[in-house]
Amino acid sequence: MAGETIVSTHSHYFPEEWQPKTLWAFFCMGYVSWTQLEGKEDTPEGRRIVLRQMAAKSYYVWSAKGLQEVLGQRQPLSEKNWECYDEAYRAYYSRENSIGVLRRKCRYARVLLDAFWEPGASHPERLFTPVFRINSFIVSPNRTATDHSTNNPFVKYALCDTTLAKYVDACQALVRRQKAAGCVALKAAVPYDRGLDFDAPDAAAAAKAFGAKRVSPAALKAYGDYIFDQFCRIAAEEGLPLQVHTGLGLLHRSNPMALRDTIVRHPKTTFVLFHGGFPYTDELCGLVHNYRNVFPDLCWLPLISPTAATVFIKTVLEVGTLDRLTWGCDTFTGVDTYGAVLALRHALASALSEMVASGYLSRATAHSVIPAILRNNATQLYSLTL
Repeated sequence: MAGETIVSTHSHYFPEEWQPKTLWAFFCMGYVSWTQLEGKEDTPEGRRIVLRQMAAKSYYVWSAKGLQEVLGQRQPLSEKNWECYDEAYRAYYSRENSIGVLRRKCRYARVLLDAFWEPGASHPERLFTPVFRINSFIVSPNRTATDHSTNNPFVKYALCDTTLAKYVDACQALVRRQKAAGCVALKAAVPYDRGLDFDAPDAAAAAKAFGAKRVSPAALKAYGDYIFDQFCRIAAEEGLPLQVHTGLGLLHRSNPMALRDTIVRHPKTTFVLFHGGFPYTDELCGLVHNYRNVFPDLCWLPLISPTAATVFIKTVLEVGTLDRLTWGCDTFTGVDTYGAVLALRHALASALSEMVASGYLSRATAHSVIPAILRNNATQLYSLTL
């Protein structure tokens, strides 16, 4: 498995000038910082929080394993060798940028980039292919409302704001331009802004909210319901998969089952549901079972919980088909990305070995699953040329 090349379907890889150049900055920029590091500094106390309180936390475990391998350290990170690791980390970035980690350690053939700070933007390296994030369209009915990344579509793209119908046409034209520029998918990270409970579209209600200075929560929801529905249609017409963040985030109606009615309304749209829906993994598997236009992606899940990822892989293979499961690292930095690859290999090896040991899968079938998940399914789904 270590020799297989990989297509990562989802990454927030930061520009080189943003990459962390010290060990403490590395932990503060990655998922480890989502726990107990807010307001902490690079002090003995801060280090103890990382090394002791997070010793079994998956985010830390895989970050530490990635660090040890990339930096060539013999011993795992500890309070005693923190300074040694920090020195090695600084030296590494003084002689090589983190793209080298992606190419040589991760063995990436392609990375789909979700640049939430500049939706649709790519990276100078040919390794990256952009996707176009659409959150701001869903939650911004006027020129002042923004998504959680402070994007506003009217301001950012100078779109028509005379009528809702003309605005939707302008959105589709923008998607076509993004596609022509190389974007291979649309991305909706909805649970960071609102729930996934999209009701049937009401054009009249959406039109009332469009351009209004004051929009009630109910009107904003109706507007978002309508706009998301339009982007589902646009995705199908433009031949672009629609990636949807499910599960974690605000945990506000983020269960992927909330998308069921939308999926039924748009049978020609390819819905790629991210993160295994964690913690609602069974619900996502149910959607995979019932709807052929639902593609499961286990990006981030092995980092959240390798145990949950192992169970999800087994379940989704049992209820789905072998051509639908994909994976993305969902990371920001080079070393963290390698940690995500290690987490994936661990979960995938655990799942497949258990299925073979129980007699459920033959070794030949299990071996065919590996390149499918790591590369082939994504290559076909996103029409990539490697």
